[in-house]
Amino acid sequence: CLRSEDISAGFSMSGVTVTSDSNIAPDGATTADLVTEDATNAQHYADQGITFSALTTYTLSAWIKRNGNSRNCYLMFYAAAGAESAIVLVDTLTGGIVSGPTLVGTTAGSARVVSYPNGWFRVELTATMGAVAGVGAVRLGLASGTSLSYQGDNGSGIPYWGIQLEQAAFASSYIPTTTAAVTRNADV
Repeated sequence: CLRSEDISAGFSMSGVTVTSDSNIAPDGATTADLVTEDATNAQHYADQGITFSALTTYTLSAWIKRNGNSRNCYLMFYAAAGAESAIVLVDTLTGGIVSGPTLVGTTAGSARVVSYPNGWFRVELTATMGAVAGVGAVRLGLASGTSLSYQGDNGSGIPYWGIQLEQAAFASSYIPTTTAAVTRNADV
C-alpha cells in the first residue's frame, strides 16, 4: 500500500471523511488518521487500488484504535470484481475478532489481532488469491455491529495507521511507504 500513514492522499473514500494526523500513532508521532463515517445509509470505507497476482499469498495489516464510539472496523482485500476476497471484522474495544476471516474465491485464510500500548491493535489478514486475481483493492472500513452497510451518524470514526500489504503468509514489522512501494531485507 502506498501512503501507509496518509489515508487522505492514498485512498478513495466512500461514505467517510479523513482527518489527517489527528491521533498519536503507535510509534509516538501524531500521524494516525481518523476515518469518520458520514450520515448516509451505505457502506463506510476507504479503498486503495491494488493489482494482485493469481495464486499468490498476501497479508494486509493496519493498526486501529477505539475512538470513544461503538463502531467496529474491518480490513478487506479483493480482486476479480470482488469474486476473490478476504475480510476480517474486529471489535475496536477488545481487539477481538467478531467474524472472519471470511473468504470468497481465496484460500489459506487467517486473521489475528495483536495488542499494542495505548489502546492500539494491529489487525492482520492473510489469504491466497484465486486463479483470476488482477485488479482490486485493499479496504479499511467501519461497521455497526456485524453490518457493513448501515445508517451513519456523521461522527463516529476510527483511527487507522501503518497500512501495509505484503506478498507473504504473515505480517512483518512495519514498512512505512509514501509515493512508492518499498522493499527491504527480511525480518530476522
